[in-house]
Amino acid sequence: MALPGRAAERRLSTGIDLSVVVPAFNEELRLPAMLADLGEFLAGWSGTAEVVVVDDGSTDRTAEVARTTGSSLPGLQVVSYQPNRGKGCAVRTGLLLATGSVRLFLDADGATPAAEIPKLLDALRSGCDVAIGSIGLPEADVVVAQRRLRVLAGTVGNAAIRWMLLPGIYDTQRGCKAVRASAVPLVVEPLTADGFGFDIEMLALARSAGLDVCEVPIRWQHIPGASLTLHSYLAVLRDVIRLRRRVGRLTARSASTPAPSQPSGSDE
Repeated sequence: MALPGRAAERRLSTGIDLSVVVPAFNEELRLPAMLADLGEFLAGWSGTAEVVVVDDGSTDRTAEVARTTGSSLPGLQVVSYQPNRGKGCAVRTGLLLATGSVRLFLDADGATPAAEIPKLLDALRSGCDVAIGSIGLPEADVVVAQRRLRVLAGTVGNAAIRWMLLPGIYDTQRGCKAVRASAVPLVVEPLTADGFGFDIEMLALARSAGLDVCEVPIRWQHIPGASLTLHSYLAVLRDVIRLRRRVGRLTARSASTPAPSQPSGSDE
């Protein structure tokens, strides 16, 4: 499979085409199956790859399990820190440590199979700067749905996010997103949200920078054991309100910045 992306970005000096970041908090039980699925996919991957597992302050054997069950994964790095900071911090840490021309993150629960990765890479190949997996599009394949209350909360939350900050994007919260290395300074380095609201901040930064964001329908299934609670949804909405103000300031600042002067033409 050819490396997705523009010709100038086809290979970094590291020679890594694809970096897969896996944020993990207390995932010793679900991580082995996810890493096995990822390993099966990468075994058929024709480019070069690396895997970065970020242990976000776990109190169980997440880091140890990642090292043992993921020992055959290409370029495996397991990064641990204390205390727990939140998924946003873990993803930011992993994407900044990664060296691939394309940097992608997948949730540790395995809700999105690794076989969906090519869909995001195809979107980048088509010219997008950021590609996000989505179950908010009609073409998505939801194998096992969440409980009704959580589905309702997600539906209302996504509607609020579209209205306040990200019109046209129907699912901001799937743990399956890919960015070009060239976009990392614009959408990863400036991230401030440590919690679940980081996805929204990343997409808002991409939009404000004029980058192309592609929403891609994916196959997804609910995996029991998620740490997302009603409090998590409320925290995300608080992040949306904060980010709306921040993006408004960035937009106003950009609009008030004078365009560079052009040399005047000569009639001679």
